Amino acid sequence: MRLNPKFICATIFTLGLAITGAGFAESVSAGELKLKKRTTNSAGASGIGGYTTKFSANCAAGFSKAGEQKSNGNKFTDWYVCTTPVIVCPKQIDKNGNWADINPQAILQQIGGNPDGGNVKFRVQYKCSYTPQYIPEG
Repeated sequence: MRLNPKFICATIFTLGLAITGAGFAESVSAGELKLKKRTTNSAGASGIGGYTTKFSANCAAGFSKAGEQKSNGNKFTDWYVCTTPVIVCPKQIDKNGNWADINPQAILQQIGGNPDGGNVKFRVQYKCSYTPQYIPEG
């Protein structure tokens, strides 16, 4: 399994700009998929009994589309980016009365799927880490 560095960088960059705790990728059950009849027998088509799932570049709940690139006469989606509203890590005062340093982090966790074909399932999380301002002794 190879991870796509462009996808990871785009995801982390986008999430670093705008992440909320409200939007996590949701899994889709088979009952929610839209099926269409395949009319040709192409080598790359997938499906059972002549039916294929229709591709949809929609964002998960809580996310909105921030960008998309298509090629091959606008028939193939190369990538799309989904974003959330801006997240604010709240400020905190340390024991010395100073504002603590804040380090926001975006976390991408793959939880299933097949990255070599089919689908990939993942979860997006964020973390706000705080470091107190140390006062030199002496």
